[in-house]
Amino acid sequence: MKTGTKHSHRINAATAIAVALFLTLLLAGCGGPPGAGGDGGPAGTAAPDGGRGVDEDTAFAVNVTRPVRGEIKNYLELNGDVEPASSVDVYPDTNGEVANMRVRVGQTVSRNDVIAEVDRSRPGQQFEPSPVRAPVAGTITQRYVSVGSTVGPSVPVVQISDTNVLEIRTRVAERFISLVREGQESIIFLEAYPEASFPARVTELSPVVDPATRTMGVTLEFVRRDTRVKAGMFVEIRLVTAVRRDVVKVQSEAVVRRFDTPYVFVLSDDDTVEQREVSLGISIGNQVQITDGLEADEEVIIQGQSLLDDGAEVRVIEEVESLSPEHVISEREGS
Repeated sequence: MKTGTKHSHRINAATAIAVALFLTLLLAGCGGPPGAGGDGGPAGTAAPDGGRGVDEDTAFAVNVTRPVRGEIKNYLELNGDVEPASSVDVYPDTNGEVANMRVRVGQTVSRNDVIAEVDRSRPGQQFEPSPVRAPVAGTITQRYVSVGSTVGPSVPVVQISDTNVLEIRTRVAERFISLVREGQESIIFLEAYPEASFPARVTELSPVVDPATRTMGVTLEFVRRDTRVKAGMFVEIRLVTAVRRDVVKVQSEAVVRRFDTPYVFVLSDDDTVEQREVSLGISIGNQVQITDGLEADEEVIIQGQSLLDDGAEVRVIEEVESLSPEHVISEREGS
């Protein structure tokens, strides 16, 4: 019996030593007991800048931005082509062979200038060449025949266009035609000049919808003539369908969706965040309108919010520049 008692005392002593060693290691790993001093100063004390001390090991690193009050625009993205406002095909008055072409593509002509000459001679019959004259002034934009070609009153010789006035032709899907009206503002982009934009406006709407494509024809004209724009160019169109002014807007990245509900995380004075439900209006490109739930003078998390919950501690790394109050439609936006 005595031997069993001594053995039990040895086991209890070894257990006590192991527990003490474990607690010592645990306290050392945690930086000491609560309230103990360290290199960063006493835990829970104010930070040197007077703000609340944030444990950098547990706080989430985030970037913030401020919403702004200004305007936001909604628009349709379309494609189209630049075409002359008016073009005329020129036909000869008689049958015969083209004996002479007096113009080239790109040449400017006046009304009644001779475009070509058609020889209507036949075996045993000799005639003077019949002139083909320009019915209007303009620029030769296409030549359909060459010297030696056989032509007649139904065969065009050249096309004359008024290149001083250019239009943009596009088509709008049937589901969007209620959003389009004459006079609407548009911004045009050309592949040849990717850094430039050209203002235009809607001048004409087709009265019918094409039953084959379910689209409606739309014509736009440039607000200002620009020599860089050429007939035949392919264009990208931003057709403005709605403008909202004096609204709160923020970068789209600031909005997160959880269970199909939009939220933003608002930064509080104590470096914690509030998860706040918001209502959205127009969302276009990198901008979104906040119709309810956020004011322009608050700070919201724009990066690092995907892992946040309501009340989480954060550490601000950078303040991202706010949107411009004016909504300038750029080429890269929404593309």
